[in-house]
Amino acid sequence: NGIGKFSERTPFNPNSGPQIVEWLHDTLRLPVMRQADSGGPSTDALALLKLRPYHAAPQLLLMSKQKRKYIGYLESWLEWSKPDGKLHSVFSMARTKTGRHSSQDPNAQQVKLAWRKHFIAPPGRQLLAADYSQIEVRLPAFVSRDPALVRAMTASSDTLEGNIHIQNTMRIFGVDEDEARHNTPLKTRAKGYLFGALFGSKGFEIQVVLEKQILEDETLDIEVPTLKEVMHGIDTMHQIYPVFFQEWVPAAIYHCRERGGWGYTLFGRPGYYPEIFSKDKALREHAERQLISLIIQGTAGDIIRFAEQRVSEYIGGYDDMTLHLTVHDELVLSADYAEVHAPHIATVMELDQPFMPIPLVVDVKI
Repeated sequence: NGIGKFSERTPFNPNSGPQIVEWLHDTLRLPVMRQADSGGPSTDALALLKLRPYHAAPQLLLMSKQKRKYIGYLESWLEWSKPDGKLHSVFSMARTKTGRHSSQDPNAQQVKLAWRKHFIAPPGRQLLAADYSQIEVRLPAFVSRDPALVRAMTASSDTLEGNIHIQNTMRIFGVDEDEARHNTPLKTRAKGYLFGALFGSKGFEIQVVLEKQILEDETLDIEVPTLKEVMHGIDTMHQIYPVFFQEWVPAAIYHCRERGGWGYTLFGRPGYYPEIFSKDKALREHAERQLISLIIQGTAGDIIRFAEQRVSEYIGGYDDMTLHLTVHDELVLSADYAEVHAPHIATVMELDQPFMPIPLVVDVKI
């Protein structure tokens, strides 16, 4: 297309930022999409992602970056696992502001789904993965009683009414149900808009989240939406769920101010947000987002802790079960008779259904 001099044989080191800059912007003459801290063109993954529509080269560089990153993961994991063939991740309950678990050395919560096949159960056992279904939507439905959220979270997941992401894809992009079910890029964007809106994310923050999703999944054929498209998606979410956004969120912020800046999860765990009184709009809105995140994500963190305790009590009576780790809203166990234990694990993790009429739903995979 007359862009640059791609036919010229110009050797360069794909690990060298300055050489990439020279090749992309001097030789190929591609536009600069992001600025580095130094003031020059950025060559980070997000900058390369934005360049994908212009030329084949940025995608090749992205693939190279991803492969190098995961080679680094594998090498460190293999080194750490030498003594006994296992990884011993460190979990903390006090590193995140919402109180959710964090993991390090290695971060067991950042393992790609496609890589789970590399992790195997102890001899003679099977792995069980017990996951809370859509908990970050169920909790907003419970606290706000927004009719549209409640309907989606109480209807059967096999129906259109019970599939909130397909509904939102249809509404945002004006497509029919069949298109919404099978168009993965549109559905991915609709999910990003929903969760971004629920937790008060800015438009550019939702863009970054979507960009990172695209980077993690090379098969996801989706272009980064413009800021205008993102804002349209957020506005649509506010129109679909007016009780949550226009009634419950302002009420939650008001009550926090009434309590002197204190907020609480649904189980009473506190968080303190003095900046909610700030005259600085940016600081004040940041505190408001942290408050909503505490109430919803913090409550989800409480739920997984209760689940860990109850599951530990359940498996205490069996010699053939082990609770290995937690991954966000999921517990991973191993057992000799996984099929027998699976329904009991799901029942235990439902915690006697504390949020009715919104059910806690646990999916167990073996």
